[in-house]
Amino acid sequence: MFKVQMKGDMSFKAGMKSLPGWIGGVMVLLFLLMLPGLKAADTSFYTLQASSLFAGTGVDSSQAVAAGPGGSAYFAGTFIGSISGSSGSITSNNGGLVDVFLTKLLPDGSTAWLLRMGGTSTERAECVAVDAVSGRVYVGGQFEGSAVFGSTNLTAVAASDGFIACYEGDGTFVWVRQIGGTGQESVMDIKVAADGIHACGRYNSTAAWGETSFQPASGSENMFLIRANADGVPQAETYVVSSASIQPERMVVQSSGQRIVAGKFSGLAFFPTMRNSNGSYDVFVAAYDSAGALQWVITGGGSDFDEAISLVSSTAGGYLLGMNVSEDSDGQGQITDASGSQSLPLIADGMRLARISESGAYTSRLAVNGVLLGGLAESKRGVLQVAANFSGDVNLGSTTVSPPDGQPSVFVASYLDSGELAGVATVSSAGYTGLLDMVATSGDGLALAGLSTTSLKHNGQTLATGHASLNAFTMLLAPPEMRLRISHQSNQVRVTYPAYFYNASLWESTTLNSGSWSMVSGASAMAVGEMLKDFSATEAKRFFHLRFVP
Repeated sequence: MFKVQMKGDMSFKAGMKSLPGWIGGVMVLLFLLMLPGLKAADTSFYTLQASSLFAGTGVDSSQAVAAGPGGSAYFAGTFIGSISGSSGSITSNNGGLVDVFLTKLLPDGSTAWLLRMGGTSTERAECVAVDAVSGRVYVGGQFEGSAVFGSTNLTAVAASDGFIACYEGDGTFVWVRQIGGTGQESVMDIKVAADGIHACGRYNSTAAWGETSFQPASGSENMFLIRANADGVPQAETYVVSSASIQPERMVVQSSGQRIVAGKFSGLAFFPTMRNSNGSYDVFVAAYDSAGALQWVITGGGSDFDEAISLVSSTAGGYLLGMNVSEDSDGQGQITDASGSQSLPLIADGMRLARISESGAYTSRLAVNGVLLGGLAESKRGVLQVAANFSGDVNLGSTTVSPPDGQPSVFVASYLDSGELAGVATVSSAGYTGLLDMVATSGDGLALAGLSTTSLKHNGQTLATGHASLNAFTMLLAPPEMRLRISHQSNQVRVTYPAYFYNASLWESTTLNSGSWSMVSGASAMAVGEMLKDFSATEAKRFFHLRFVP
């Protein structure tokens, strides 16, 4: 018989006693063990954990998300009128234009708090970040006219200024800093590291952050990288100028202070290595050391519009890059990596994912035509997780996913290293649904930020109803569910498990007797993996211990 002992670290023990008929006969014992967190590769892969729909009086949108403690997430977005959460309501005071909201969504579906930033004109949130040590939350974006952040009033110098606002984990306002000048400025991404707060953004004229003046701009849009201390005071800066436009979207900061930035550019860009775009906009990924010196740059594109919208660190080292490309079928799209070599991956419209090494080598990872990437993440077990916007049937290899109700929708998919699909889920509404950002949560689930009309659905099931215009949605998806199947036949024990959970560097297997586990050849990698253990027929009692390391 089997004895199973559950453990909090997702481990179990099983012991088998000698039974008559083991030798010369076949006896199969099946045991199904359900643990928190995979179903088969189907449309119920990611189960819903929590969601909120913020419906004001106009166009509302959840723009950015960052993972918080205990599986929670922080969301920043825009709204008009009044929106409500379980913690209360907020109302814009700008006469019908747009304000910014910031909220914390808990795994039980409640909002810990909900607050606003805004004033006399239009404000926009572009990013949100969390300091894992202090628990402070940072929001970046842009504002026009006069705006109130907590107890501080700011007035834009010209058309629009950038801002970074800091809050405690409980929503208490700490400080706000203004990036202002004679043109338009915006903070596009924020990351918190041991050496300070890192921000990247764009500006197009003379600008300054406090006492720090930006390098004069040479084109319509230029890029800044700034590191500030805990009080938001700039400590170091780097600039990239162009003849037309350069727009950063996402940034990764390493413990060494190295910053890797991804986005799009047009015309000539000086990184300072000069690169020229092939089309209206091309992709760029550039790495700078802590002193601001360029280490390498990757650019690429074709005759149309291409952009990098996601960049995350990979558990395997290096980075995962997410791009949306819009190309003719002439095969002219090119990527030039740090070594100067070129490839041709940018054919047809759709999302493209690539792996970037720490030295800037580029390798194509995944391509799905006819969709727009909305978010990119990687689980702690190294499983690739993507979310994309789509409006028609999409072939994901082993599965074809269709938009529920025939309306523009979102799919969330997980891919193994082999490129096989592990599972997929959908987010939709009775009208339009769009995803704008996604991150992996601390519990290995996903947090999604976006907008939808009329209603919000998960895998076709209605969760909430809003107004006929666009509503802001926040959503937490639970980690996939893990099922282990243990079977005994003759002198062998076979453990079958979803391949989503298998990573050779994270799997531990120990036994109290001789021998070791081995992978079963020919096991399907998409939905299942198998490990096999041989036991001596002379042993009266056999034990094994398996553990999935979180």
